[in-house]
Amino acid sequence: MTKLLFRDNNDIKLILFNKKGGMMFRKFIVIVLIVLVASVPAVAFGQNEQFTGKAHDMEPEQMHDMKLEEESGDKYIKALSPAGFDLVIGKQNPLAELKPEIITEKGQEIKVFKLTVEDVKFEIFPDRFIEGWGFNGLIPGPTIRVKQGDRIRVIMANNTDTEHTLHVHGQSKPVVMDGVPFLGQKPVEKGESYTYEFTVKNVGTSWYHCHVDSAHHVDMGMYGAFIAEPKNEKLKYDREYIMILDEWPTGHIHVHEDMPMEGHEEHGVVTEHTGVPQHKDGMEMPAGRDWYPKTYKAYEPVYDGFTINGRSFPFTEPVDVKEGEKVRIRFINVGYKTHFMHTHSHKFTVVARDGDYVNEPAKRDTVAVGPGQRVDIILNADNPGIWPFHCHRLDHVTNEHIYPGGMLTFIRYID
Repeated sequence: MTKLLFRDNNDIKLILFNKKGGMMFRKFIVIVLIVLVASVPAVAFGQNEQFTGKAHDMEPEQMHDMKLEEESGDKYIKALSPAGFDLVIGKQNPLAELKPEIITEKGQEIKVFKLTVEDVKFEIFPDRFIEGWGFNGLIPGPTIRVKQGDRIRVIMANNTDTEHTLHVHGQSKPVVMDGVPFLGQKPVEKGESYTYEFTVKNVGTSWYHCHVDSAHHVDMGMYGAFIAEPKNEKLKYDREYIMILDEWPTGHIHVHEDMPMEGHEEHGVVTEHTGVPQHKDGMEMPAGRDWYPKTYKAYEPVYDGFTINGRSFPFTEPVDVKEGEKVRIRFINVGYKTHFMHTHSHKFTVVARDGDYVNEPAKRDTVAVGPGQRVDIILNADNPGIWPFHCHRLDHVTNEHIYPGGMLTFIRYID
């Protein structure tokens, strides 16, 4: 049974949906609970009196119901908006979490995590496929969750034609376990593996990534969340989400108006962007540099895909909440641009930065997350409905520079 709460002025409506065998029934049972709260009116969507389009024939009293229409498999999650439109609000896209094997050596418990670097092809947004490198066949890689004081061992194997390493960002460890090529280790070639082992000292939100030719390899999807929980969590919250923020060069072709192209007459001139994520390119190898053990090809991407957890809207997953909950959201910026994450009609408090607790009592609706940074917030779920949640650098809310897309998701109230 899935339920969705929606507040319309002084009425709170509870909409119930029956599920059977994983499929959603098209018939909805609607129970309306009318609660007089005259002192605090709230609406989830505004009205535009000049709008003359027609989406659905609806009775006036139906125009304020937000009905959830979640389908099975790879289908979109949709909502019937107060304006009368069937809106796509996202798609199921949960992050995988890697479970460790627990062993004991010389009386000490060790949590063993196994990661394999593989070639990955995935759909970043509708009809746009990208080739990358991923851990365990996933982009982003699976979340590693540990506790302060854990002894962990991460075994990274390489199944690709390119050399790699593994760096766990934000943890204190010996240099030979830090994953920096040529400093602490030799890069891991195809068919080889390397074992990283250390005791978790620093708590909080962090991430892991490849450190070989870093700008290129991280851009190919070689990253995942690394969450180190404290022995005693002082923050109080009801549920948690991780949002890994990134930008991608999808290799799109855009068209401008001077030079029409067959099939793209509405746009015009063709501009081909460089920087397609790929394993080989036509660029010549630059002259060797005597100040580093290896010379890499130049990497000059043009970004036109912006992702939350490896996917752009409409493939992003909504943030489900219940009224009255406190929701912890862990932002991790693995890209090279600053993102300004913004909630509509909700406030939040910043509770941690780069893994450390902070005391920032100010309520916010927008927070900047710079490259490599992590910001944790606590969102107060106090305004039922379905609300946009996006980067407020609005050119990041596009796919191939076309709005809407990119770093857009929705806060969705359920019960």
